Amino acid sequence: MKETLFIQVRYLVKSGSRDAFVAALARMRMAELSREEPGCLGYEYLLPVDAPDQVVLLEQWENEAAQQEHAQSSHFAKLMATKDEYLVDTQVKRRLVCEV
Repeated sequence: MKETLFIQVRYLVKSGSRDAFVAALARMRMAELSREEPGCLGYEYLLPVDAPDQVVLLEQWENEAAQQEHAQSSHFAKLMATKDEYLVDTQVKRRLVCEV
């Protein structure tokens, strides 16, 4: 049975801090390094035009294990360390799709 993990992360940034948060993500090369990881099928940041204090991350992984390895990476640790500086809240939705 093949499984694919989809994750949507909605970051609520401190008022007026979205550009600084996006710049920090770029300096960390978060998207590029994540896309290079084994099992990563997609990793994209989106900036909602109608929500200037939000950043949305869409992730797609071959399976739960691949995403768990990602969560142990040094670039993920750097992201976690910067959250207090830029973010008010983080909402995560996970969907595991299994093909039979």
